[in-house]
Amino acid sequence: MIIPYMPELSLLGVADPNIPNKERIVIKTQENISLSDYGIIVGYKNDQDIVIPLREHYFWFGNIEIEASSWLVVYSGPGQFQRTRLSETLELAYTLHWGKQYTVFSDPNLVPIIIKMSNILIGESVKSITR
Repeated sequence: MIIPYMPELSLLGVADPNIPNKERIVIKTQENISLSDYGIIVGYKNDQDIVIPLREHYFWFGNIEIEASSWLVVYSGPGQFQRTRLSETLELAYTLHWGKQYTVFSDPNLVPIIIKMSNILIGESVKSITR
């Protein structure tokens, strides 16, 4: 499978992994984008640098418009959304929270993966399925 490059975002990594209330994913935007198409999942990176997505770990950014050269900081724990400017560079910084009650990146082989949803299918609620 060939996965296209995502030039609109740079995933810098996880800061303070496995430290409660400090663990966060740091991302830099390269162009103006709507985050509604993006999410984060967690993967396990093995010795051959193959990343295997894990179940039950998904974060959706929400319907937020972001300017180029902005920072996205996603804390693994609970908290409130904030939009601020960095005092040194005046760049915009958006702080989001995954809402987990525990740190996510306790193992150094666990890595964040940004996904872009380009095609999806949405099913109807059904009580029973017949053939």
